[in-house]
Amino acid sequence: MADLGSEIQTFLELPQTPWEIKNSIIEQALKTVVEIQSPFMIGSFYAFISDSQPAPEKIWCRKADKSDWYKPNQVIAVVAESINDSVISIIKEIGKPYLVLEDQNDTRRLIKEWGLKPVETSIVFETRAVPSGPDTPLTDAFAGLGFMLDDEQSNLKLVPCSTLRREVFTEQGVRSETKTYITDKDHFYYLDSLDTRELLETVLEALDLELSDYEIKGILDSKESVEKKGFIRQIREADSYAEKLLMCVGVDNLKKWLSNSLLEVAQSKNKTLTDQNIAELFLAVYGVESLIRLKDDLAALGFDVPIQWASSHKARRFVKDFGFTAEYAGFESSDRKAAIDIEGHPILPPLHNFQENYAQSFIF
Repeated sequence: MADLGSEIQTFLELPQTPWEIKNSIIEQALKTVVEIQSPFMIGSFYAFISDSQPAPEKIWCRKADKSDWYKPNQVIAVVAESINDSVISIIKEIGKPYLVLEDQNDTRRLIKEWGLKPVETSIVFETRAVPSGPDTPLTDAFAGLGFMLDDEQSNLKLVPCSTLRREVFTEQGVRSETKTYITDKDHFYYLDSLDTRELLETVLEALDLELSDYEIKGILDSKESVEKKGFIRQIREADSYAEKLLMCVGVDNLKKWLSNSLLEVAQSKNKTLTDQNIAELFLAVYGVESLIRLKDDLAALGFDVPIQWASSHKARRFVKDFGFTAEYAGFESSDRKAAIDIEGHPILPPLHNFQENYAQSFIF
């Protein structure tokens, strides 16, 4: 009935709200709810009628691995997504009856109308996290998710952590769980060992969002593009060419282009040969050809390096984006050859008489 449009429901004279359902039908449904196999359907049914019906004396729900009748004020209302977060297993261990619900709205409704117990009355969770970096709004980290998120999810902030645990307090005592991620209010804590794809997939699982591989790839490609543009902007804004080169390829890629003898001379003049010193030495050796020398290293690091340099349009645009002057794009090659051979006429006409006489004067 919930899948039918309101006009069809009206035409068929079907009830569109719980208040329109006859009490006799609800009473019969409350008795036969034991025949429903899906715990989600049971929870949805109770939530649907809770606005219009007083709490029954007992409701059908689970305790450990068995179902039975329990008073509503004895039952813990659990959101379905919590199943993946070990809440159900904890409730089973402490021997409390529970009712599984599809979303927070159903949970709030049954807690308010029928007096079911929130999870927090039986289990207290405390997050133990060691952040390893600043928090980032979820919508900034994965901009492609924006239109899929509700208001509450849109406010989440991602927090990378070197270690992540959750303390669980119950009547039986305290225990500690090592977690890959924890959602705590408006913060999403996660282990920094996750790569970008693993983090995205973890977020999707936690928020119960289903995306195709194509959609996931699109979000990751978009994120990589945004991050790459931001990094290039940082390189462009660096104060010196030496700093730019260090940010582009790192000191090891610069050092491999310098001979050991040259590095030894530089070391003898400087007590400590810093990364900045090496970058400046590289620039002194290769000058405006620095980026051309590093083209393979730049490509290996994922930069869109021009195939042709020689002051091509793409090369000039490339060096400009990185904050270098146009000379670093190379110079146009000249089409003029160093030497030109001009062939004579292949068949010469006979000499004139005066030419013949003049030629004879050179014969010894």
